[in-house]
Amino acid sequence: MLQARGAAPPDPREQPVASSSRAVKKDNGKNLWIPIPRITLNGLPDLVPLARAHGDSRCRPDDVDGPGVRVEVNGSEIALFRFGQQVFATLAKCPHAGGPLELGDIEDLACGEPCIVCPYHKYRFRIITGRNSFPNQAEFNLETFPVRVRQGGRLFLGVSKLAEQAFEQEF
Repeated sequence: MLQARGAAPPDPREQPVASSSRAVKKDNGKNLWIPIPRITLNGLPDLVPLARAHGDSRCRPDDVDGPGVRVEVNGSEIALFRFGQQVFATLAKCPHAGGPLELGDIEDLACGEPCIVCPYHKYRFRIITGRNSFPNQAEFNLETFPVRVRQGGRLFLGVSKLAEQAFEQEF
């Protein structure tokens, strides 16, 4: 790329990272935003009306196929959960014993932050922070990821670095 003499070089953080027309972009040096393939906001079960229908703050896997949806993004299995217009993402496997978190119950903690309950051993994780809340063991905290909802309900996952598999992903 040619540039005029004396001109500042282009900022590499503003350059596309992948060669797709929907290129992955870097955001303020913190996250790379990767499109989540084959699913939109409306394709996720909305847990807010499900909880209200039960008259409590609990959503059960038998209400839908599961309260979450498992997708592969950037070489990782990710569980997505929708609460109204917000989408949360965690690793799909429980850090304790590998249980499928997208199939677990969703509950509100006393502080109002939703938590995912692993269907295997009932470990609970705060869905926003990933902090283990039962039993309270820090070595079993869950990795979480930011999600952006764009025009048309397209979902983008924020990651700190790209895995090799990200370049093989179909959008």
